[in-house]
Amino acid sequence: MKITIIGAGAMGCRFGVAFKEASQEVCLYDIWEEHINKIKENGLKVYSEEGTKIYNFNATSNIDEIGETDCFFIFTKSIHTESAMESIKALIRENTTVASLQNGLGNIEIINKYVDKNKILAGVTNYATDLLGPGEIEAKGSGITKIMNIEGYNSETLNSIVNYLNNSGINTEITEDVIKEIWQKVAFNAALNTMTALTRLRVADLGNTEESKELIEFIVSEINLLASKKGIPFDKEEVLSTINCMLAPEMSGEHITSMLQDFLKNNKTEIDTITGKIVEQAEKEGISLPYNKTIYSLIKIIEKNYQKQINSLK
Repeated sequence: MKITIIGAGAMGCRFGVAFKEASQEVCLYDIWEEHINKIKENGLKVYSEEGTKIYNFNATSNIDEIGETDCFFIFTKSIHTESAMESIKALIRENTTVASLQNGLGNIEIINKYVDKNKILAGVTNYATDLLGPGEIEAKGSGITKIMNIEGYNSETLNSIVNYLNNSGINTEITEDVIKEIWQKVAFNAALNTMTALTRLRVADLGNTEESKELIEFIVSEINLLASKKGIPFDKEEVLSTINCMLAPEMSGEHITSMLQDFLKNNKTEIDTITGKIVEQAEKEGISLPYNKTIYSLIKIIEKNYQKQINSLK
């Protein structure tokens, strides 16, 4: 199977490595030319608990060089899903599958503009990976990946992808309710990613205070309220348990979340497709989510004032 990763950042590269380990043909695509050129020249350097390995890939920043693909895996930020799909639409054939493990709400609906539902795979993953620099990633800890065909089909492509990932050490299962999984991952990110960004703390450091754990529970409880109102299955205790597990140093406690990385680089975050979507849907349902609304507003204030922030006192 030929698999093309669209958005070869930290997670895109980690999953690209997994498919490579499963002896599949893998192409990495990203618009960050320095990163792609480094991979072309020296291979992708991967640091993990098992040591350091270098993987050689077909990598490009030119869509025209990708060619026919069996499965596109979209790993761009959710704010770039539309532009990612627009860029590959000419490469999509009748039998092409498009998969997404992205954060946030709304990705499936965007992908469905370009691909029939029976060709869309969607899911979530809580594996943590850091992009250290051009051509280098650090694969942290363990986790689980859940994925399914959004129409519920147990297709050959779906089964093959699950097998490839499991055989390469990425714990993966076919879920029966991807909407539930996506909402629970949104709650996870709305609590953990936003809090690390606002406090500028690594995951384990965030978990060292009772105040942070209390606030995380308030955020997740509000999303549980919204999910219940919309009739979406949601397991609050499972979300909180997953977050507490991730806060442990031995899991991925040293991880710097993607939202905090965006803050440190003065980049636009995914807040609009995570907490922003939650607040938007709550307003439509006539529900007040004060903690999520406050977190959303604080992130937006910082985003809009990167250049005006005081970083030190002279």
